[in-house]
Amino acid sequence: MARKQRVFVEDIPQYIKISAINEIELFKDVDDCNYFYNQALELSKNLFLDIHAYCFSSNTIEFLATPKQDNTLSKFIQNLSKRYVVYFNKKYTRTGTLWEGRYKASLVDVDNFLFLLMHHIESKKSQRNSLDKNTKNIKDDLIISHKSYLALASSAENRVNKYQLAIKQSFDRYISSWFDNSINKQEVIGSNIFIAKLEELTGLKLVTQKKGRPPKRKQMYGNKMLLDKVKHKDLKIKKLQNLNFAKNLQAIPILEIELDKISPFLPIVFGGENYDNLLILTSLGGENLAINPQGKWIIPYIPNEIRKHPFSMVNHPSNVEQQVILFDEKSEVLSYEEGEALFTPEGNASDRLNEIGSFLKTSMQNREKTQDIIKEIIQSGILDEREIAVNDGEIKNILVKNFKVVDIEKYHALDDSILAKWVRNGTIKFIEQHLKSLDNIEKLFDLANARQQ
Repeated sequence: MARKQRVFVEDIPQYIKISAINEIELFKDVDDCNYFYNQALELSKNLFLDIHAYCFSSNTIEFLATPKQDNTLSKFIQNLSKRYVVYFNKKYTRTGTLWEGRYKASLVDVDNFLFLLMHHIESKKSQRNSLDKNTKNIKDDLIISHKSYLALASSAENRVNKYQLAIKQSFDRYISSWFDNSINKQEVIGSNIFIAKLEELTGLKLVTQKKGRPPKRKQMYGNKMLLDKVKHKDLKIKKLQNLNFAKNLQAIPILEIELDKISPFLPIVFGGENYDNLLILTSLGGENLAINPQGKWIIPYIPNEIRKHPFSMVNHPSNVEQQVILFDEKSEVLSYEEGEALFTPEGNASDRLNEIGSFLKTSMQNREKTQDIIKEIIQSGILDEREIAVNDGEIKNILVKNFKVVDIEKYHALDDSILAKWVRNGTIKFIEQHLKSLDNIEKLFDLANARQQ
């Protein structure tokens, strides 16, 4: 995938994020944080980078800053990153980088979002941040206040009061989630008017419009292979330690029999290329919020789709009556060295593999039943396409799209004969559980906000 193009516009601040690789703890003591702070202070002064807000968290660094030249920001991040790696590796006797790829940056609309973004950054849980400077006027040499902040009032006391009032009236978790999604995608944080002006000024297209088919769901399988008793006679399966293989999934297929176990906790919608899959929404455009930072599922019931990993079952290409098992050869739970054997020394399926096969076959049968119900619902014409978006005045920022839900008015307008049939075959219960689950969309914002903190 092509790198995101860096864009510099004079006098326009940028939201900057640097992430630690493998969630390494960047600051193990106060001295570490102080060293990083001092290096950032020295470099920002030498390179003429005005920093308006910051937070140094355990595994992420965030700044809101205005670079004076087009190469100011890249030089600052490059030198700061290198200096801290040298310091950290020498102190803790390690090698290699501390950073996960390149830094991320987003241009910021000062008129609409400067103060809200400052508060978003400096109010995060962190080892050190600029909150006291901007809300209490406590000295912080790293901060050079933006001219819009200085213009709030002539005195420092009135300035902090007006700043606190501005963020108190407008800040909420919806805006906060949008900020996080924007920086992760390196999208402009601004109104449509602001973006249009930037595009005219730079000659660049800063908003990508996706057309055509809905994007494919992110997969949790690396490379599927047919399980073969000869080629894989020594293959073993280890105990599953975490669910990080699914941490990037934004939606997860489930079965009809799982609805009552999941619908009280997470929203369930219709998705996929033809909207013929029943999906749990687990994201607001970023990481999987149903899996916590420790790799654990956050609700009591884990869906079949997750539990069957790294295996799946399909019909044999030349015999639909026969099923074959596929496995992800890159899965960390499979090994030729340790774990439970999948085959006996004689080359037969072990008890463990028979259990896996039985589970996969039952799941496959339930998948067919689920798809039959969905097909009937689709044919009834009661599904409507929806999206999850954050609105702030003229700005509409879509977080999740390309899914459908049952339209209540169309549902209630169905012929009595259809409804009677659906009562008998369980489709009514299916729909009611789906509709009730949509109340949990609000919970996704709560989870995103908690994750941010």
